[in-house]
Amino acid sequence: MKKLAVLFIGLLILSGCATTTPMVWYKSGASQEEYSQARYNCLREAQQPVTGSYVNRYAGESSGRLITNNQLYSACMNAKGWFLEPSNPKQVPLK
Repeated sequence: MKKLAVLFIGLLILSGCATTTPMVWYKSGASQEEYSQARYNCLREAQQPVTGSYVNRYAGESSGRLITNNQLYSACMNAKGWFLEPSNPKQVPLK
């Protein structure tokens, strides 16, 4: 039983070491400046304010911040011709 537990824990630790391929935004023939402009514009469009407040009989509090809607950001980048691809071109699957 101990051997099985040790094996299970070992496999669990090893599965945590598995790496995923980093993804990067890519557009054929585009420059770093074009990427920066597209990124800035899409981030502005994808930012959404989030506010909250509460009041109890002693006091109240409110807060506000901006969050990025990742689906909206990705859709914006795709609309501008940018697509997420693995950072290592050797790992791109054949289509």
